[in-house]
Amino acid sequence: MSELNWQYTYNTFEVATRNSAKKMSIIAPDHLSKLEAESSDPDIAAIAAESQSAVNDYALTYAHWIATNGLYKGETNRFTNLLTELSSLKIKQWDAQIQVVHLEGTSDYIALLPSGRGPFQKGAYDVRIAEVAALAERLTAYPALAAMQVQVETYRATLLNARDLQQQKEGLVKQASETLNTIRIELANQLYKNLGALMV
Repeated sequence: MSELNWQYTYNTFEVATRNSAKKMSIIAPDHLSKLEAESSDPDIAAIAAESQSAVNDYALTYAHWIATNGLYKGETNRFTNLLTELSSLKIKQWDAQIQVVHLEGTSDYIALLPSGRGPFQKGAYDVRIAEVAALAERLTAYPALAAMQVQVETYRATLLNARDLQQQKEGLVKQASETLNTIRIELANQLYKNLGALMV
């Protein structure tokens, strides 16, 4: 006969929801509803009343976490759309404007775009933003391209603002995730306590 492996200190609610905030958002309200359905029993009514605030806190924290993730995804999409525009449209336009004044292969063209379009089209996000900043700076030495310099500098500022906002939202997601996990553990402990009380 095999030994019983179940341990009383093993919180099944915490373990089962450790990697799934959504799972806890399903289990907890269902648990509370079932308690409330049996609330004609005063002992169960007391357990339900004690659990209410923990379930509500989790629901609100979970909703905030979902909202924060949505905002982060939106700002990430906004930023990556700008990078797509940089690599597909903006650098082509800038290259064409430069070639109106300095043909490809000339010393001035090479001074302005030493590696061609490539650095604007691929690479790490922040490196590509730095390439735009460097182009804006190089353009200050070419008065015939002053209007373009303003365009590039404006686009650099737009990229930086979008990247900053995206990273701020990323930080908020991390905070919301940590808070949600803390509330999840507290709720799991409450559910486990309820299990013990119901067993008694």
